[in-house]
Amino acid sequence: MLKFANSSSLLYTLFRSTYATWHFSLCIMAKMILDREHVFDDALMDREVRAGLPVELFFRLRDALAVQQETLSSVISVPIRTLMRRKQLGERLKSDESERLLRLARLHIRAVEVLNGVEKARRWLFSANRALGGKTPFEFASTEPGAREAERLLGRIEHGIFS
Repeated sequence: MLKFANSSSLLYTLFRSTYATWHFSLCIMAKMILDREHVFDDALMDREVRAGLPVELFFRLRDALAVQQETLSSVISVPIRTLMRRKQLGERLKSDESERLLRLARLHIRAVEVLNGVEKARRWLFSANRALGGKTPFEFASTEPGAREAERLLGRIEHGIFS
């Protein structure tokens, strides 16, 4: 954090208001990425992914999934040290990294809906599944086609079709 000699200085005031605006925007975006109403709004998410999602969303999704950060970082293909550095510097994810993070967030939200609960969704996401060739849906979601297949599997579960 920056230190200012005089807390009434114009620079200090500007910094505080800029930081407050940035923090507020980050909180809104974090809520949106983990909120069904917004995460499935493709036009909105396209703009956000192109701009790069805030790195903080990685840590919010990690907490929502209750997964080790190394596990999540390997699935989105970003080293944990890179994420930590970007978090310290206030940088955003690149668009391809943002897309992979969004993919996992969408799968998680869909699993919670279909399986009626966060804990059931976590269990399903991290359990090997025969329909996915013995991989977990979480592992399968490391690619776009894999994530779509995991979503189709959730659709079959939702409609009672044996898979």
